Amino acid sequence: MIYIFLDESGDLGFGERSTRWFVIATIITTNFRPIEKAVTKIWCSMSKKYQKHGELHANFHNSSIRRRFVKAISKIENLNIAYVVVNKRNTPHNIKYEHENLYTYATYVLLEKIQSLGIITHDNQVTLCADKRSTNKILNKHFTEYITKLTEKNRDEPIKVELINSSNSKSLQAVDFVSWAIFRKYERNDHELYDLIREQICSEQILYQ
Repeated sequence: MIYIFLDESGDLGFGERSTRWFVIATIITTNFRPIEKAVTKIWCSMSKKYQKHGELHANFHNSSIRRRFVKAISKIENLNIAYVVVNKRNTPHNIKYEHENLYTYATYVLLEKIQSLGIITHDNQVTLCADKRSTNKILNKHFTEYITKLTEKNRDEPIKVELINSSNSKSLQAVDFVSWAIFRKYERNDHELYDLIREQICSEQILYQ
């Protein structure tokens, strides 16, 4: 079984205060236990004031914790990182405001790239784990059905999609920090955390370059 954990950074808005870039990042592994162990170790070392949110999240914590976390991820063996970055300035007008379609399409492009690299093959059993993007069940259903339908075309069996709360998945908390590090590179030209995981990155794409 191959597990793909997915998260995003940035926003899908197109207003003056919106981000320029939108990142969808994945961690790919056949064994998520080392990831869970790393998350647990950092969580247990934190004071209670940093545990009040109930999970590790890049936006909740300071630069010291972020660096510790990303550095811990960089030391995990047999872990690949792949991501796609949406250049929102060049996004076609007809898809700009169809946020769910843009998100799911970018995810599909990323999955296709991962498969083309041979990281997953057409006969692998693959589970894609993503954070629940909305409390709206219709939107969650749309994402699951879209990815399942598209991946049926060139696989022996479609990729299984699981939408779960990140508070219940240490691996989703890990990929949150990964996506944050990648986002900082593009949005702020800040390479500090990105450089820690650079060697684990197997694929990087810019959509609408």
